[in-house]
Amino acid sequence: GIMTPDKFLPLIAQFNLSARFDLQVLESLLKWLATHPCDKKGPRFSVNLMPLTLLQKNIAGRIIRLFKRYHISP
Repeated sequence: GIMTPDKFLPLIAQFNLSARFDLQVLESLLKWLATHPCDKKGPRFSVNLMPLTLLQKNIAGRIIRLFKRYHISP
């Protein structure tokens, strides 16, 4: 069956995997955007990050590096 976020997000937090999960979600989006170029101004999107991710000291740098890796303008 399908596991909904209300079931798996607490497990991710419990095992301190929030940054890893969030960065994987973001990287998947950036990979998709890099392989599906848009003729117009870039598409708008949002990614919700978990609070524990935002508390990581180096998270901003890691996010910026992902955008640069896939040549996506933030």
